[in-house]
Amino acid sequence: APLTTHVLQLLNMQFVAGRHHIDAVIIAAGDTITSNDTIHRDFSVRFCGTYSIGNGAEADYSSITEVVDTLNAVGVGAPVVFNLAAGNYNEKIYLHDVIGSSATNTISFVGESDSTTLLTAATASGTNYVMKLDNVANVTFSKVGILSRPTSGSYSNVIVASNISDRLAIENCLVRVKGSVTNVNGSCVVLEGNVAGLTIQNSWIDSGWYSVRYTGNNINYRNVLFNTNRITNFAKAGIFLRGVENIEITKTDLISSRSDNTRGLQGISLTDVTGTFT
Repeated sequence: APLTTHVLQLLNMQFVAGRHHIDAVIIAAGDTITSNDTIHRDFSVRFCGTYSIGNGAEADYSSITEVVDTLNAVGVGAPVVFNLAAGNYNEKIYLHDVIGSSATNTISFVGESDSTTLLTAATASGTNYVMKLDNVANVTFSKVGILSRPTSGSYSNVIVASNISDRLAIENCLVRVKGSVTNVNGSCVVLEGNVAGLTIQNSWIDSGWYSVRYTGNNINYRNVLFNTNRITNFAKAGIFLRGVENIEITKTDLISSRSDNTRGLQGISLTDVTGTFT
């Protein structure tokens, strides 16, 4: 009847995380005006819980890129864990502006081991990273090998981080620059500014011009922790940072016999920092 309201359940189903679009078409006997028969709705479903990534038929997602692109689009609504199966993931990822992440709604990528779960990518001048993290918080990578393999020259940064408001953790990981390195463009971990709560622990940071370095003039680092790491085979310096409030370096071995520059090797080079060293 005209001007009558009916409530109908059109469907009952679970949607995977991501963006979705629904069209509902109403067909009524005697309806001669069809221009208003279709209802359009766009909505998003955020990640919640535990998911698997891998090539197996049982995996929820086949690539890290698919997961990261979806995270960037819809965010999280609860603590989220992505379990990565063993294998080689030849991907370059850019995680940024994740909606909903917090000290409660954390995001974790967990591999099987840093020797069997490998994230690697061809790096180059325009996209000089394997993994870039920008404007994110409360993200952990654990038991993953992350390796750069430059297509040419020395553009071979592995992890680039900027605008980290709270906690970025690299735990039980291998971070390595592969290939020859002749300048600063090939470093394992690069901090571009405004990074708070960086933790690198129980990890092996290998090769590179610098193992960990800062870059740029927008220097604002706080609460940086290095705990129980091996930092090896650097050409210039192991840890090269400036302008850090509260840095802690403990039980971290720095070993290198390389000297690819005229100024020699530096294990740790810090300027304008406060913190503790044990």
